[in-house]
Amino acid sequence: MVDRLVATFELEPEGSARALAVEESTGTEAIPAEMWASVGGEVLEDSGGRAVIAWPWRNWGANIPQLMASVLVGEGCETARFTRCRLVALEWPDELVAALGGGPRFGLDGFRALLGSGAETRPLLGGIVKPSLGLGPAEVAATAAALARGGCDFVKDDELLADPDWCSLADRVPAVAAALAEVGRPVLYAANISGPVDTLVDRAKAAVHAGATAVMVNAFATGIDAVRAVAAAGLGVPVLAHRVGAGPIVRNPEIGVDGAVLCELTRIAGADLVQIGGFAGKLFDTTDEVARNLAACRRPLGGARVPVPVNGGGVWAGSTPTVLAAAGHDVMLLLGMGAYEHPGGPEAGARSVKEAIDAVAAGRSLEEAATSAPDLAAALAHFGAG
Repeated sequence: MVDRLVATFELEPEGSARALAVEESTGTEAIPAEMWASVGGEVLEDSGGRAVIAWPWRNWGANIPQLMASVLVGEGCETARFTRCRLVALEWPDELVAALGGGPRFGLDGFRALLGSGAETRPLLGGIVKPSLGLGPAEVAATAAALARGGCDFVKDDELLADPDWCSLADRVPAVAAALAEVGRPVLYAANISGPVDTLVDRAKAAVHAGATAVMVNAFATGIDAVRAVAAAGLGVPVLAHRVGAGPIVRNPEIGVDGAVLCELTRIAGADLVQIGGFAGKLFDTTDEVARNLAACRRPLGGARVPVPVNGGGVWAGSTPTVLAAAGHDVMLLLGMGAYEHPGGPEAGARSVKEAIDAVAAGRSLEEAATSAPDLAAALAHFGAG
């Protein structure tokens, strides 16, 4: 169905798929038959609490906000007659994928290429600057450099840090860029350019001009179309879509959208790095949910490049074998408090995860590797005891 968007819902009461097809198109059946044939939905399946409906995608066109307001979180979530309405899958026509953004400009392969020789196949390591708020530009820069010295390929602002007076983008970005330039190898830095949408692209351009080698958008808090706008702006750097704001849409088991669908939309909009939750982490996603999110990043999707799947939330040296066993090597481990709670500080904390990654790649147990990797040994002793 190249001209149709096919959506699968967990829908109750059973037998209400026709009503949902109406709500998300004409809103009434008191219309001429030819109008329904033009814009109405076709019920393909409606049984056992599962409904499959196909709508002409040109009802909404290349318009992410309108697609969100209609199929993803539309009247099905608002109408009282639907006691359950959860979107669990979409079949994206190739033409729609292209129209909505076409996918990442860099993707996984392009991101690896920016890091240079040695990063072609190995797992990637990222770090978040902490504390989330309170550091000045020089302190952010020093922390980013410590993470990089510990082995991080990528450092990003926390989603809570945007452009405050005491740590503005204009001051923070060049400070971080200068600090990372001293590391001696490519390390990408994603500045958080989230904020008012009318100045979003200008802010992204200014950050890149100041030295940011990637940008981050709080995708669902700002609106997923913000990702498309930034990716389409020709910045020449990768875009990270932070999923903050997606939780209220994803976590309700009765009403909302499966996380994998949002990962696909984020990828289509142009995100080069897509957050998938975390295997063996602290986030709400179950192992099965994270696996579906990861698959959404990797499955063929209208020619869209595969993004960097970002595994975060509770990453530390001891969780590394579990993450890599589940995700393989084409993944980024995003390190937060697992670095800062290491007894040796963030540089040692990052290095302990890098040592764990190297151990897994070499087929060694962490305990065996720790005999010649002091930061890994310290992490295992510290976190393992508590």
